[in-house]
Amino acid sequence: MTALPNLQILDLAYSYYEAAEVLANAGANAIPIVNLRCHAIELFLKSLHLTDVATDIGDEVFLLRPRSGRNDGHGLVNSLNKALQEHRAELLSGMPDLTNELTYLEGVFQKSRYLYENGDSLPLSKASCVSSFLAERLNKLPRLAVCIHRT
Repeated sequence: MTALPNLQILDLAYSYYEAAEVLANAGANAIPIVNLRCHAIELFLKSLHLTDVATDIGDEVFLLRPRSGRNDGHGLVNSLNKALQEHRAELLSGMPDLTNELTYLEGVFQKSRYLYENGDSLPLSKASCVSSFLAERLNKLPRLAVCIHRT
């Protein structure tokens, strides 16, 4: 048994989100900011479907290890689609065009790393809007129990 959103991944997502906000408030270059925001978005979404296995290591201390997620890819829409239906419905009720926004942001993280080579522009305001929405909403989503079937 585990629960989603996955708190370990969610904590990491908030770290990237907060780092982006610090840089944005400091007037830093837009490329690292959009990279951090897009990485936060990816992790916010993965927290909705990646599960952990807790191993009791004694004295009521548990070691959390990822049970899923390896080779899961970086697709934002794919991650949203893998989320528990209740969580997905809650997010879409707050941002009905979330799937379209995520589609637009697909690949931004990869493109932005070499932006100086190809001269593309980045969807800075879209990445800001989506990351802010997810940061606010995921903090309020209920943790739902998920049964893990061992094979």
